[in-house]
Amino acid sequence: MPMSYQPRFPQLRELIAVYGESTVGKTNCTISMMRRMTDRHFHIFDNDAAYEMAIYEDDERNKKIIDAQNFTIYPADFTDFADQVKAIAEVGDAVGPGEWGIFDLLDPVWESEPAWYTEVFLGLDEREYRASVRRALEEQRQSATSKADQKGGTPLFDRLRDYTYLNHEYFKAVYGTFDKINRNGGHVMCMAGSKIVKDNDDKEIRKRYGKLGARPASQKGLTKNVNTVLYLTWDGDDTWEMSTAKDRASRLTDEKKLDEQPWNDFCTAYLSPVARWSMQKVD
Repeated sequence: MPMSYQPRFPQLRELIAVYGESTVGKTNCTISMMRRMTDRHFHIFDNDAAYEMAIYEDDERNKKIIDAQNFTIYPADFTDFADQVKAIAEVGDAVGPGEWGIFDLLDPVWESEPAWYTEVFLGLDEREYRASVRRALEEQRQSATSKADQKGGTPLFDRLRDYTYLNHEYFKAVYGTFDKINRNGGHVMCMAGSKIVKDNDDKEIRKRYGKLGARPASQKGLTKNVNTVLYLTWDGDDTWEMSTAKDRASRLTDEKKLDEQPWNDFCTAYLSPVARWSMQKVD
């Protein structure tokens, strides 16, 4: 009977986010899982052109991956919201039971959406829009509206866009896909860059990420729409570290909460000791 790397309970679906600056190992989280799970397929949304290079430049270490070809890459233009949404949907349609949907990176999806909205609803490209807003700000520099903006009100630049609609479209395209994959029996891992936690961030963000000093750079609803959030850092030398920002309640005992834990393999750093994945016999 063959062996396979499996969650403790077959009905458990992972919904994991990892975040951090460039070079902290976000892509390696997926690569390290692919080495151990050659019997699982990984469907990878890639708007950073990272995966083919990461896999094939280290062909000796990734020989099992290359031999198994247990991945499909869905490339997307990180500047084009519609193109990224299309690729995200393709991943959502492709992931089967026990397989993984990988979304690397999420922040360019969110950052490209306002330009898409501007073109679709205002009939302007982003440069024209920014120019028109700057002209309006200059004309109103001495007005009461301008003064209110400078005192911390909603900037005119943002008021010309409907962020209620932007959030709705993002939730439907991204978080709706995560939910679809989980309902179909698949697992999700998504990646994002990081931003410094500021005093004017939402209270929930400051409470969750304040001690870490950085939060995910993507749409701020990410925390509510995943089960696990892990913060990755690198000391600039040879130590990569992982900390828990959020996890399932049953996993947040003192023994299981990661606090700058050194790691080089996502399975041995998180999936095995915390999420309790292991090698199991399968039919």
